[in-house]
Formats: sequence, C-alpha cells, structure tokens
Amino acid sequence: MLAGCVHAGGGQGPDPMPPAVAAPAPVAAVPDPLVRATQSELIRLGYLRGGADGFAGHKTRAAITGFEEANGLRTDGMASTRLLTRLRATPSPGSAAAPAAWLPPENHPDATPVSAPAPPDWVEPVKTP
Repeated sequence: MLAGCVHAGGGQGPDPMPPAVAAPAPVAAVPDPLVRATQSELIRLGYLRGGADGFAGHKTRAAITGFEEANGLRTDGMASTRLLTRLRATPSPGSAAAPAAWLPPENHPDATPVSAPAPPDWVEPVKTP
C-alpha cells in the first residue's frame, strides 16, 4: 500500500531541499557622463563642492535645484542636456567675461576715460530708446 509513496522508499515526489541557487553577482554602478559633466559645471560655478563622480546624489540634486532657482528655471533637480548647455553658457563668478553689450558706468574703475582714444576696431554702440 505504501509502494508509491516517497516515505516508502519509492524515490518518487519532490525533493524536500531545493538545490542551492547562486545569488547574482553584485552589479557595479556605472557613473553617468551627463551627471559628471553637470557636476563639473556646478563646481566651476560654486554651486557644488567636492569632486565630480557621475552619481546624482542628494548634494548634486540640491546644487542643480539651487542653480535652477537662481536662474529662473523650472526646478526639478535633475541633470539634463538642456541644463548642461545652460551651465556651460554661464560665466564663472568673478570672470572677466562680460556680455558684449555691457558698458561699465562712468565712475566704475573699469570705465575708459573720455580722453582716451578709441581702439582702432571700435564701433560706436547704437543707442536704443
């Protein structure tokens, strides 16, 4: 009566211990080149300290949000090609690069005295109303 039963030694039925399954090997995280470039620009502009590692952690997201808020952009704290383009177009703080149409006030130390001759390639700016 017990001939077909596992307990009777028939060897039929499921194995009580399943075979050991190897755990998948841990996958190393890969740095994102877009995030790394964004971090480099945020560092250059003073919004982020440290190194550019290519991983968007909370400090990177906070720096992105700070830049977006300071520049009137929609804030999402995410790296994107549009954001990177905007970051790259932003001059470094204290850089000598000024917009082409910028003229210092007359009493500013960078102002050219009226008595100084104009450079040979000087073009008189057009005044707009």
